[in-house]
Formats: sequence, C-alpha cells, structure tokens
Amino acid sequence: MYLVDLYYKTGQREEAIRELDELVEFYKTNRQQRKMLSVLQDTVRSRPDELALHMRLAKAYLDLQMKDEAVAELDTVGEMQLNAGMTQEAARTIQAIIRLAPSNIQGYQQLLAQLRGQ
Repeated sequence: MYLVDLYYKTGQREEAIRELDELVEFYKTNRQQRKMLSVLQDTVRSRPDELALHMRLAKAYLDLQMKDEAVAELDTVGEMQLNAGMTQEAARTIQAIIRLAPSNIQGYQQLLAQLRGQ
C-alpha cells in the first residue's frame, strides 16, 4: 500500500495526488520506470473514476514512448472528459491522440469534427 492510498481513504484527494506526483518524480529521477508505471497503474486500477490519475498515466506512457498504451489511456481520458461535459478538454485530448497517428485515426478525426460542430 502506498501513502497515496491512505490519503485517498481519509478523503485527502489533493494530498494523495501531490504524494503520487512526488513518488512518480522520485522514480523518474532515479530511472525506475517500471516502478513508476506500476504505481500509476495500481493507483488507476484502485480509483478508475479519477480523471487526474488517468491523465498522469497517459503522460507517463507518452514520456516512455509507449504509443499504443498512451493512445488507449488518452482515449479513456477523453471519454471521461466527455462524460463530465468537458467538451473543450476532450477535443484537446483527441487532438493529442491524432498527433500520435494511431491506426484508427479516422475515428478520432470524425469525433473531433463532431465536437467542433457543437
């Protein structure tokens, strides 16, 4: 269990995210990418509705040039943003996906066009 989990369990969301950011930065600085990913993945699994966590995992995948994983995680982020009514943020997320040139780019381009037409 991570200190992040304890903060979440005690309702201290901002502290949890701050602690997670510090832990991720520690692992990045010490070139422990596997541990960094493990912490992020575990935290996302335990709190799948937390948009901020998905965004951090997507960024980690991008930083590590894990394109397919980044696209999948950004897709989740975009969907969560749309469900929350965050249309402009979702459009920016979809643009980021398009820049990664996924194999199904046309679907993302269509979705972006639909969002811009709203």
